[in-house]
Amino acid sequence: MTALSDDSGFDGLDPRVAHAQRAYNRATLAIYDRLVLGLGCSLFWRCPAGEMLRLYDRSAGRRHLDIGPGTGYFVDRCRFPTATPKITLLDLSQPCLDKSAKRLVRYRPDTCSTSLTPCGPVACCSAPRCSPKGCR
Repeated sequence: MTALSDDSGFDGLDPRVAHAQRAYNRATLAIYDRLVLGLGCSLFWRCPAGEMLRLYDRSAGRRHLDIGPGTGYFVDRCRFPTATPKITLLDLSQPCLDKSAKRLVRYRPDTCSTSLTPCGPVACCSAPRCSPKGCR
């Protein structure tokens, strides 16, 4: 598969991954919670958002890594066992990271932009112990 090479911000990504990432932009993230969480959870995943939140509540710890945070909806609403959890948000989509980090600003989350595809990481940013090769 040929890698993308244009000015879209997805240089070097498999075109299928780049295509999927283009769906996450300010316009789609503005309706993401209603569309994906309101409809998609029950319809596609057969797990209502309320049940997913209960799973987050059971799983949230003092240190939390959220892979693919979307808009940060569940991390924003779940109950942590501490008032100051250490949160890291990991996603390839910078718009998702920006939206979820803004929503969770009270926790001062670290963010990491990387790919978890078999090709390996493609970039990284503010999380501790990050390198150009990805998060460790």
